[in-house]
Amino acid sequence: QLHGDAITVSGKTIAEEATRADVSLYVVDMDASGNSSRFQMDNALLNGQAPYDPAATVPVKLKNGDTVMQAPPQQQSAVPLGSGSQSGGMLNWGPAQDIAMATDFMRGNNEDRSNPFNDTKSPMAGLAKATGGAYIDALTNTRKPLEQMAQDLTTYYQASYVPPFKEYDGKFRTIAVKPLRASLDIQTRTGYFALAPGAEAGIRPFEAPLLKALAAPELPSEIEFHATVLRFGDLPDGNTNTLAVEVPLSALQTKVGVPGNPPSAHVSIVAQIKDPSGVVVEHYAEDILKRGVREELDRDHSATISLARHFITAPGKYTMEVAVLDQNSGKAGVERSSFEIPELSGVISLSDMVVVRKMERAHGEDEDPFEPLRYEHQKVTPNLTAELPANAKDVSLFFLLHPDPALKDATTLEMEVVHNGKAGRRTPLLETDGVHAAIPYLASLGSGALSPGKYEVRAYLSQGGKTTTQSATFSVAGTPGAEAADSPGLGIAGAVIGLDEGSPAPGATPRAEGQLAITPLTSAVPALSKDEAHLLIESARQHALDYNELLPNLICTEVTNRSVDLNGDGKWRLRDTFVESLRYREKNETRTMLEVNGKASSAAREAMKGALSAGEFGGVLQAVFRDASKADFQWKETAALKGGTVQVYDYRVACGNSIFSVTASNGKQLMVGFHGQVFIDSAARRARRITLIADNLPPDFPTHATSIGVDYDYVPINGLQYLLPVSAELQLKQGQRQIVMNTMEFKDYERLNSR
Repeated sequence: QLHGDAITVSGKTIAEEATRADVSLYVVDMDASGNSSRFQMDNALLNGQAPYDPAATVPVKLKNGDTVMQAPPQQQSAVPLGSGSQSGGMLNWGPAQDIAMATDFMRGNNEDRSNPFNDTKSPMAGLAKATGGAYIDALTNTRKPLEQMAQDLTTYYQASYVPPFKEYDGKFRTIAVKPLRASLDIQTRTGYFALAPGAEAGIRPFEAPLLKALAAPELPSEIEFHATVLRFGDLPDGNTNTLAVEVPLSALQTKVGVPGNPPSAHVSIVAQIKDPSGVVVEHYAEDILKRGVREELDRDHSATISLARHFITAPGKYTMEVAVLDQNSGKAGVERSSFEIPELSGVISLSDMVVVRKMERAHGEDEDPFEPLRYEHQKVTPNLTAELPANAKDVSLFFLLHPDPALKDATTLEMEVVHNGKAGRRTPLLETDGVHAAIPYLASLGSGALSPGKYEVRAYLSQGGKTTTQSATFSVAGTPGAEAADSPGLGIAGAVIGLDEGSPAPGATPRAEGQLAITPLTSAVPALSKDEAHLLIESARQHALDYNELLPNLICTEVTNRSVDLNGDGKWRLRDTFVESLRYREKNETRTMLEVNGKASSAAREAMKGALSAGEFGGVLQAVFRDASKADFQWKETAALKGGTVQVYDYRVACGNSIFSVTASNGKQLMVGFHGQVFIDSAARRARRITLIADNLPPDFPTHATSIGVDYDYVPINGLQYLLPVSAELQLKQGQRQIVMNTMEFKDYERLNSR
């Protein structure tokens, strides 16, 4: 509901949008509708029924003793509107009634319902009038205004005039049409947007002053903003780039609305890409209203309004043009610069490296599978200033790795950090084999307050004897040399950067004493603080709970090797191997047998005697991280896993909160409590390995001990990376010494609808 002065703000915006869209609004106020006999009569007429007459009702007795009023049957019959009559005691309607109703309609139509502050009228009346529509009060009449609405839609006058100005600035200009005779009632819109005749189709009114600023001989520079083109290279839909703009909130004038509405900033942005001949090949425009500005600036002085739009274009030279207008102050700024998109198709390469301002989960239509600024299901907002406040605890950098699709060699990534001119040693961080699609990579730096100064991060991608490089710079505010007392060093995706006072590795270039270097994670790493450990596990929990919601339907091959150690002495004997086609559809796993011991087979999974497992696609994650499990997590250590830094947690889930079940060979099923470890990626904050070990199995239960472990890794599917199970292990202890082990491998992933 809209009341009082609230409509004066939101109503104006709605009216302007309706004018832009060439729409008139007809408002029907249904408050207390049906309580008026006059309303009921008019509504009956509108629907071709006899008018409601409360005096003509008859009582009807219900079985429970209640009494209701019901009109006689003859008054419920439909009749045509207008002249005519019905016999047999039914409705009598003729020319006199036509004239009376028409006279009443004209009398009622002259009522002024446009004042939104009139206590007897709805605040929506002014909104309807401003768009050339009408306000319909259901308490007094519905037939007359609805008939008028039908007439408006079919019969109207069109007038035009030449405005007495030549300044087509796109602003809203009010107009008034006054009748020459007092008896005329005219419905018109309250204004229009001043767009030049012949303005390009699709150009919205707020763009007009920005396009004018772009064409000015002297570019305005009254407002601060940053803009650039980020080059991400060849992706599934072509050579992909992003035009990014950010406007500091602190540079915008805020406007205080009606009481109860927080201060707001209002900025309009137009951005264009032109080819060498001056032809606009890409055009973007946004009109952005942001509320709660003061509160956001209190939380983050560097907060911005950001715009990022990706586009596909051929390699070559281009020009970027960006115009920004602060609608509250009227100040504008324009930036124009040249850039080049290189030809890198089919070669090993790295995209531009982006300093990350924030990462947010993409929802619904915002989750564009072709969006390059996308890490898993999170949207990356760039920090174009590359400036961090003093005592910033960490920083992330996002970029894409492009292996050479023609080479079968493994691809390796190395990185180093230069701080205030002191370079660290290059450290291997990632190695992939057989991956040809682009790989999104997020490097997270920091394990405490970052030291003030200037940083350069360099990445080296190598494959088949070829190496390509990319770098990015950022700065941390503060006095250089004034390092925080609790700053333990700078962690970067599988390494710790700090002062290396030990001996250089064999073959490494000697360094001066105290030189900044990257050292392996085997070096002592300080424990996470209680708050850091809690925040990390809660972030991993949210990812785990969303895991099944975000996975696409897919298919893969699962290879299971089942072995047995009869005496528990480590002498394993392979029992059998079977291959299954695993389909993951709508959050459910189904398996179809393909081979058993190298021979084609269509045997049912349930017919395979021995231990089996399921639930690797999110099931184990749910068992540990769901709220009802009430898992108790305790941080244990920092470790390296598959080229990345992980934080290891011990956890325990009580039996009463568990969904972990163990089924014995005799069919008996038991729900058990369990404990284990989770390994959480420090950069992506996702579980990369998880183990479950059953607790307190009864002595008389056929299975005496059981454990499950699942490893997750990033797998390319149709050019996108998904965190998926790649291997798993199940162990059962049966009898006094016998141990059964299943090792599972998941490979050959594809989207289910692509096969």
